[in-house]
This record gives sequence, C-alpha cells and structure tokens, in this order.
Amino acid sequence: MYVEPMDSSVGSFKWIAKTVTYYMEVTIMGKMATKKAAKQLQQLFDFLGEFGGVIETDKPENWWNLDLEVEQIEDDKKNILVGVYSSVSGDVIYDPVFHVVAREEDDKIVEVEVLDCEETTVLGTSTVDGDDMIHSFGTTEKDPFGLKKRFTSFMDNMTVSGPYLTEPKSVKKYTKTLAD
Repeated sequence: MYVEPMDSSVGSFKWIAKTVTYYMEVTIMGKMATKKAAKQLQQLFDFLGEFGGVIETDKPENWWNLDLEVEQIEDDKKNILVGVYSSVSGDVIYDPVFHVVAREEDDKIVEVEVLDCEETTVLGTSTVDGDDMIHSFGTTEKDPFGLKKRFTSFMDNMTVSGPYLTEPKSVKKYTKTLAD
C-alpha cells in the first residue's frame, strides 16, 4: 500500500521539516551511532524499502506507530527521520523522533550520524543536540544519557524488543522522499 510521507505540518515534524535544508547545507556535528544501531537501521530499510514507511502494531498503547522517512538523498547520504508516534486527543505526537544522516555503500548503510532527538513531555518538547545538550523550556543542560545511547536504545526497541519486524499489524511503504 502506498502512502504519502507525513505532512510537515503534523506534530513535532513542524520544526524538523523547516530545518531539512539547513541540515543538508550546514555541517552539524552529531554523534556517530554504534555499528549495531546502523545495522538495525538497515534492517528497518530492508523491511520497509528504500524510502521507509510506517509500521503499525496491534498494541498501540504499548508500541506506538514506527515512522521511518527519508527527507532527502544526496550522493551517498540519506537524511532520515525515524521515530514513533501516536494520536492523543486528535493530536499527532512523536516521541521520540531522531534526525540522522546515513552513509551508504552498495545500497547498504555503513555508518549513521545522529544529529538530534526530539522528545515530548507533559510540559512540551525538548531537543537533545549533537553535543549531548538538552534544550527545553528555556533552559539548557547536559544530557545524562547522551544522544548515542538514546539512539542505540531506541533501535533495540524497534528491532529487538518491539513487534515491528515480527508482528506488524500493518505496513505502509513510502515511494519517494519528503523532498520529492
């Protein structure tokens, strides 16, 4: 089944969609993901296809929908958004969503740079940047976990703990990037 990528006006993607060009044109130092996390991201692409898609589960109260979107492809790099989302009182909430750049060789991901992570709390949205700093509610503080550890844990949940690859309720594959 074909589905258009999420509208950039939906949920947390408002801010991220506005920064696509910024990330592709400006060098931002992120954290290099572990090789294991890079392989797990490749597993998701192997399952969903080259442009990603959405995987829904039978238990949305425990496992929100996984959304993997390719924003832009430039040479051997894919600019990617990967996160989980749910609808709460009619609002789409992503928590967390990671912005990463994956470098490929022979159509396989060989390394992933994690640029940032957005998370939603009761008080609003916070962002963890490539320097492992949390920006939220007008304050900035050091992240006790770090962006690399957050991404590694997230990828374990998506590919090992969660039912996304083993028991999906439905799968919707994208056929183009957000920029197309």
